[in-house]
Amino acid sequence: TDAPSFRPTPKGKPFELPGRIYYDHNANGKRDSNLDTSDFGMDPEFEYGLGGVTIQMVECDPKTNMRLDERLRVKDVGEDEEGTEEEEDNSYANTVSKGYDPFLRARIVGKEEKGGEYTLTNI
Repeated sequence: TDAPSFRPTPKGKPFELPGRIYYDHNANGKRDSNLDTSDFGMDPEFEYGLGGVTIQMVECDPKTNMRLDERLRVKDVGEDEEGTEEEEDNSYANTVSKGYDPFLRARIVGKEEKGGEYTLTNI
């Protein structure tokens, strides 16, 4: 190839998955529009996000759709014949949504401050 490639991404480009965790004001599991509230105004479920939330993406077994057991992923954590350790590549991504307070506690933050936005990156 013309450039080195870091697994598992082609040509060393990281895999990125952006998203946002929206605030569910009435806790019904749906994003409602035209919801008028006394504390957050009109359409809080579209105008506010939840910051300080930990988001994880993990590798799953395609046959069972269940999380792979990390112990099954590791080839060999001891030394091989040449004296080097072998391990599998990273199989997960982890991040925290934007909008937490100075103590990393969750907050409800307006979208103008990018509240609830996150980007999972796996290289």
